[in-house]
Amino acid sequence: MEKIKCYFLGKGGISTTVRAFFYFMGGAFAMFILFPIVISNYDIIGIILTSIILVWSIAGFYVALEEMKQT
Repeated sequence: MEKIKCYFLGKGGISTTVRAFFYFMGGAFAMFILFPIVISNYDIIGIILTSIILVWSIAGFYVALEEMKQT
């Protein structure tokens, strides 16, 4: 459990690049899975899912860049 927590919070000696990659790939993978569903039923749920995925990917890179500046 502690290792999982460290992996997500990034306090287990995991480099910022790996974490940025993890966030981006998480968003990209979710987009790859959900994109056909969103296209086939493009209603309010599809719009919400798409915006959540985009925010997830962008936020991951933003957090990683901020931490790179601090070190």
